[in-house]
Amino acid sequence: MNDRAIMTLALRLMGFWVLLQALAEMVNLVAFLSLPGAPGEWSQEKSVLISGGFGLLAYASFAAGLLLFAPAIASRFSSASAPSVPVATSRPVAVRDVYIIAARLLGLYSLLSAVPAVRRLAGSVLDYMFHSWTQGESAWSSLAEASSYLVGGALLIFFAAGIADVFSRTHGMSERPMAGRAERPIE
Repeated sequence: MNDRAIMTLALRLMGFWVLLQALAEMVNLVAFLSLPGAPGEWSQEKSVLISGGFGLLAYASFAAGLLLFAPAIASRFSSASAPSVPVATSRPVAVRDVYIIAARLLGLYSLLSAVPAVRRLAGSVLDYMFHSWTQGESAWSSLAEASSYLVGGALLIFFAAGIADVFSRTHGMSERPMAGRAERPIE
């Protein structure tokens, strides 16, 4: 297996996990819709409904993207840090490749972890807009949480090669390809 195949498999597994999250959000949304509500003005229940719908939409979109476009995503990420090798004679997966794949998957997981915080932020903003309650502390907390997940995820995705280099060097396994040196495959 080459690094592209491993990344595709991991992205599809993550897609199934996110699909289960989307199903859980859908069950919660259906359960919420089945509760009796008072007709009339904008209520806090409508804010919860909108923010719950946002969570369902976000998880379903991520799941569809990961399941349907896993090979395209993997091909975009797989060869960015390694020299180009023809597919027929693909090199074995090195330790550095595993670090890169792991960093990028953790980055995607971090991006997915931002969904509940963004959902809480949307609920706080909607409550503030329609009820003029002082939800400032809750909104700032949700904004900080969502921002940290999004920034952390982006850093893990875009700097995965550098992270892999650091971990490879600290463990004495520098996998940086050099002229005349064969790479060590994972055993």
